[in-house]
Amino acid sequence: MSYIINFISKYYNSINKEKIVHSIVNFLLSIIIFILFYTFAKISVNKIQKINVNKKEKKEKDDLIIPKPNPEDNQIFSQLHRKFFAEFIYYILIFIGIIFALTKLGVNISSLLVILGTIGIGLAFGFQNFVKEIISGIVILVLNYFNLGDLIKVNNNIGYVQKFNLANTTIITNFGETIIIPNSLISSDSLTNITKNKSIFVFIPAVLSNNQKINYPELLNMITQKVKLSKFVIDKNEVVTIIKDMARVIETGEAGTTIAVKAKIESANYFKAMNNIRLIVRQTLEEKDIRLFDYYA
Repeated sequence: MSYIINFISKYYNSINKEKIVHSIVNFLLSIIIFILFYTFAKISVNKIQKINVNKKEKKEKDDLIIPKPNPEDNQIFSQLHRKFFAEFIYYILIFIGIIFALTKLGVNISSLLVILGTIGIGLAFGFQNFVKEIISGIVILVLNYFNLGDLIKVNNNIGYVQKFNLANTTIITNFGETIIIPNSLISSDSLTNITKNKSIFVFIPAVLSNNQKINYPELLNMITQKVKLSKFVIDKNEVVTIIKDMARVIETGEAGTTIAVKAKIESANYFKAMNNIRLIVRQTLEEKDIRLFDYYA
């Protein structure tokens, strides 16, 4: 027992107590520095996201599926910009906080940054497609392609912009489906921002079988008059129904005639208006006992 006590006493006396206390103090200070930067980052995020927020509107839940664009947004600093820059500044401040904390612990930051830089260059060469997405994301952000909550169409996918980062954009369709679209596809393909303007023209086509006798002038006029009665059509004089394609050949070998309705609607009512006009066209065709070969939009 005396041997153990002598060993502990000898070991204790050999310890540099001042150095241990200094290390503990530096460790605690590094934690405090990180907490301060973390707190400042959270405050900055909240401040940036609340810029130009309409105070009259009710506060939306954080788990809202489709964000609503703020009417006071502008092209320079929209809701999308606020959210992106808030997250960007948040991670930058967290990174700086970590650097200061490591510095306080005596870590050689210069060597660490060189290592991180080398790894970053290697990753950039190894993930060239990812870098391409990042560049496309920057282009989308700078040129203000859309805002959060906007209804867009990309590569036959139509949905509301739910989330955005430099790599991809998440949209949610009218059926509740979540689609993640690479930003390079958005910047290279034709993008339609449906809600960019207050009102838009839509074309609703239908393909009729040619194996029946149809009085086209009468049919087109009837569809036009009925579509004009739709509550979603905002300019009755702009409604027109035309024959778009007289000799559409279907895969089965049967020929069909494509007709199309053109109408002006409010972009905010896009899905409701499209469904309503489709229903009017289908009901009119059924009333005239005209077989609908194919129907799409």
